[in-house]
Amino acid sequence: MSLFTEIKNHESAVTTIYIDSKGIPTIGVGFNLREEKVLEAILEQFNYSTTSLSEADFNTLKLSLETIFRREWTESNKDDRIKEVNEVLKIYQADEKRLDNSIPEETFAFPDDTSSMEAVFNDILPTYQKLAIDGLDNNLDGDRVAAQAVFDGLSDTRKAVLISLTFNGGSPMVGPGISKALKDKNWAEAYYQIAYSSNSNTVNGEKVRINGLHNRRLKEASAMIEGISIDDKQKLYEKLYEKRAEITKYIDELQADKTNNVYEPITKARRDELFAALNDQMTTLAAELAAENIEVTAYTFKSAIDDSGNPGDGGSGDNGSGDN
Repeated sequence: MSLFTEIKNHESAVTTIYIDSKGIPTIGVGFNLREEKVLEAILEQFNYSTTSLSEADFNTLKLSLETIFRREWTESNKDDRIKEVNEVLKIYQADEKRLDNSIPEETFAFPDDTSSMEAVFNDILPTYQKLAIDGLDNNLDGDRVAAQAVFDGLSDTRKAVLISLTFNGGSPMVGPGISKALKDKNWAEAYYQIAYSSNSNTVNGEKVRINGLHNRRLKEASAMIEGISIDDKQKLYEKLYEKRAEITKYIDELQADKTNNVYEPITKARRDELFAALNDQMTTLAAELAAENIEVTAYTFKSAIDDSGNPGDGGSGDNGSGDN
């Protein structure tokens, strides 16, 4: 399976511009339109390049689009922003601007097939691989050789996870916890770090954990533990049990995706759904371990917020009492 296919497992392949959970105009498999290298690669696929335009015109086009993409994008102004993009593109569709016979796209939209997206992905892949290795390097005592070795030693699935993270937030997404876990091949720790410690935005000086981004982090984290051994499954169960208080707090603090620049707590139904999925995961792991005669402490996660929205008693262990 190619890295592009792996990335599609974490990202939906969207042919037109959408706004991600951080309010960033995005297209394809998470291509951040505020990133210069991404924008250049997409423009080339859409037949706007220094082959089809003069260098001066290309640079002016890119600067004009960068200005639009760096403005605030919301669902309410998205259509107007796209019209602005189209007006800029229209200038460089004129025959007097074109240096060849290529036919430019009239708007930012990929064909329904993903071949053009994959071409863009392959073009920018070295940039995001470098960012992933930079993240490892920054957290492994500046040892570039060791960082490269850690990255090279990962499966394509796990490499795709790191690239997905750097797509989303650059090299800082590969933080010290993830870096150490990967160096140690501690897949349980890597799972926890990605699923429950890699989702926060700062809004008005406070951390906000976003529901939509949590879905992505779970996909990435789950890819890290594909095909792990029974020993690693035991470590994963024990890690989730060890971090039960932190995980409960994390889910309870999740915020719904931004609407009109305002975040609100997720609904009770959504919290119940997330805790149910987590408990299914714990049950499956416990059953797999029991089949190998490995005993673990039974535990059921539940929200620390009661039905009225007040603090409750958290999860329960064997005796059904609160354990947080």
